[in-house]
Amino acid sequence: MKYVESNLNISRHFSDGTVYLLNKYKQSLEGSSKEVPQYLPEIGLALYTKEITKYLSFNMNLTGTNFWREEGQYGQRIDIYPNVYLSTGRIFKFAQRVGVRETAYVLKNPAKNPHREIFDLESTLTMGLFKKYPSFTHLIEPSLEYAYIPRVDHSDITVFDSVDSIPQISDITYSLTNRFFSEDESSGATFRVSQTYSFLNIEKPFKPLLVEARFSNRRLDLSAKVLGDELQKL
Repeated sequence: MKYVESNLNISRHFSDGTVYLLNKYKQSLEGSSKEVPQYLPEIGLALYTKEITKYLSFNMNLTGTNFWREEGQYGQRIDIYPNVYLSTGRIFKFAQRVGVRETAYVLKNPAKNPHREIFDLESTLTMGLFKKYPSFTHLIEPSLEYAYIPRVDHSDITVFDSVDSIPQISDITYSLTNRFFSEDESSGATFRVSQTYSFLNIEKPFKPLLVEARFSNRRLDLSAKVLGDELQKL
């Protein structure tokens, strides 16, 4: 469905994070907007990643949203999402992120108060190899990443947006990144090729190849992404 969206966003930044107030109103271009959930308002707090020890760091997002619409269920949602990061290694770098998410609802029409607990994790192993030339440096980064989100029952939760319906994931992504930096670091280019394998999709476990490129200097910042399916059409 197509919408016209109007946003009013007021935010305040501070040293450790950001707070914001968001009002979002959507109007359907294909029919009635009576069942379209509106954010009136959403209040959020984002705490920036902060180092706890040499190897551990932490961040968190907290949102409280009041959903309203003329027809259908409406009410309030609180979503708390802290993340802990572990990173170690020099030549071989290992990074682990674990997130724990609590989402609670106070809904009306009909009245109910469901809640959901879920965790997710990402593990990444990266190796960096570089060579310096007279005018630039070339860095090669092969990487292996695993992402996991368990299956959760969403049958008792009204879907207002993507927060309310988190899919089960068990994927491994392998990639190769080439980075080029000028000697004074005023310009650079990045080329990355990656592909994801899903342990949950038995019939088509391999997702399309993804090719990404970026070039930047003091005046320009250009980027492009192409999926494998699009490459075959070229």
